[in-house]
Amino acid sequence: MRGMNPLKTARYLEKLYQDNGPNCGHGNYGYNRGFVLNEYGDYLRQIRELKYPKTDYYLYPKDFAAAHERASAELREKKKKEYEEEVRAENEKLAKQVEKLEKLSWSDGTYLIRPLRSVEEFFKEGANNNNCVASYSKIAANGKTSIFVIRKCESPDESFVTLELKNGKIAQCRGKRNCDAGTDVNRFAQRWLKEVVKRKKKGAAAPAA
Repeated sequence: MRGMNPLKTARYLEKLYQDNGPNCGHGNYGYNRGFVLNEYGDYLRQIRELKYPKTDYYLYPKDFAAAHERASAELREKKKKEYEEEVRAENEKLAKQVEKLEKLSWSDGTYLIRPLRSVEEFFKEGANNNNCVASYSKIAANGKTSIFVIRKCESPDESFVTLELKNGKIAQCRGKRNCDAGTDVNRFAQRWLKEVVKRKKKGAAAPAA
């Protein structure tokens, strides 16, 4: 509220309080002047982020509830567009990394391993396996780490194990809820590291399954 007329603002807030009692959509729980102040503060933060003009029309709307709802809807749409643009840019960067990592995709006939290919896949894998892999999409897009998924060949589209490859070593190899991947999968991962990752690094062809 910095820079606003204190007296005018106080009168406006008191009017909001008097005109919007518990029976006017706010509910009985917690309705007081503090509640009104918080609602108004939230509205001011929204219009500031939306870069509305600092005029009385926006600062002291006649229909506060409608103005607040409209600002909330516009800000949601703005955030959505910003997020979509951010995801688009991140996917473009990630695609360049994935193009290199696809060369490390491999299967032994029982399991297969391949890189996560998009931001959407990072989120889906994190949700399916109850882990925090979605938070790795940015650093993966920047090439600071590489995230792969291990799947059973019989169900290649079903989330199973998530693997992080960093500096030529397996940093993590975890199943659902970050549980240990199990002996067979860890053995597969080590074989992949030795016979595919290290061979590719040396320029040799990957072995057949």
